Amino acid sequence: MFRQWMMALLVSAGAAPLALAGAVVAPANGHYATQPGSAELVISFDGAQRRFALDGSSRNGSSCSLSGVIQLGAGRVIARTVQPDAPVCQLQLRPEGDGWRTQVLDVAACRQHCGMHSEIAALFLPLPDACRWNMREQTRARFRQHYERRNYEQALQILDGLEAECGGFIDWLEADAIANDRAITQFRLGQPAQCLRTLGKTRVAGFSSLEQLEQLRSRLQLSRLEHQAYLPVAQATLYNRNKCQQALAAR
Repeated sequence: MFRQWMMALLVSAGAAPLALAGAVVAPANGHYATQPGSAELVISFDGAQRRFALDGSSRNGSSCSLSGVIQLGAGRVIARTVQPDAPVCQLQLRPEGDGWRTQVLDVAACRQHCGMHSEIAALFLPLPDACRWNMREQTRARFRQHYERRNYEQALQILDGLEAECGGFIDWLEADAIANDRAITQFRLGQPAQCLRTLGKTRVAGFSSLEQLEQLRSRLQLSRLEHQAYLPVAQATLYNRNKCQQALAAR
């Protein structure tokens, strides 16, 4: 999920699920997301109508943005788009564990709103406030502040907290970027072995040199947009790995 296609939407304070006749229950207000976080569903209530907004993306860059109302009846919860000059896209929402699974009821109509491979039929789980995209960015900004002030232990603790609470909602590209943050901090703390273990979990762990990154897109089967976004992360990974290897060899 590339976050440039994701919108962090503000909603009213959470409310208890709405139970109607026939045991139909509407989703509670709040943010929900897939794991990993390639799509986000926001439920809100304006006092008269329960509404939804769904934004997602796919690996090939297809994006999707739906918004509309939630209707309850006949034992079903239906999310129905209300967008001018576009066919009505309907999704059925079924409770599953703590979250909601979406099912596309009219593929042709929904395709008018979304790219061919956008992820809108998925399980959406409650997204903690700290794990929203903008909040994760703020957390990483705090990490950088501590890192630049050479408060490396505190910087590492911030990453520990982020991954503990939000790890399931972080996609592979962001995870590798965070791995580099962690690795270079471990390097500064004099922990080159830990640095190498951290970078050994990234997508480019099997690449032996910067020259091999010319094969990055084909070896990892990346789309053009994924390759464009991931290349700087991959370059940083190999650069940081080299620094940690040198530090370990010098001991």
